[in-house]
Amino acid sequence: MNTDKKQIKDLIIKNYHKGHVLSNGELYRPILDDKWRISWMNNDNNIEMADKETYISWYKPDKCDKRLKWKTKILNIDVEGNLASAKIKIFNQDFGFLDYFQFMRKGNQWIMINKISERLKTAGEAHHKKRAAKTS
Repeated sequence: MNTDKKQIKDLIIKNYHKGHVLSNGELYRPILDDKWRISWMNNDNNIEMADKETYISWYKPDKCDKRLKWKTKILNIDVEGNLASAKIKIFNQDFGFLDYFQFMRKGNQWIMINKISERLKTAGEAHHKKRAAKTS
């Protein structure tokens, strides 16, 4: 794994994964650009978006559900020059998310610019979709 991919993988594991495990949004702050956005499709099939501060506010360490056993699978990291993308699944025994991240190199570090996300209803769905992707 080249240095850029390793740096991005480390950001995902040390900040994003750990933020979910501890329900601590402050772990996201150093890796998200100030103009960062998350986008997702709501139950009415409309696109919704939230900014960095709103996203961080959703995570509260004092409300962390310690029974959830989070796992992160990095399915792909693509780097070209100062641009990168990553496809991951983060899930627990009850539900999960399929996330696509976009990064840009800022100086000598990678910073996340945006994220699109789809909620996976069950952990089984997270595993099943991964297996299906491997076979195609």
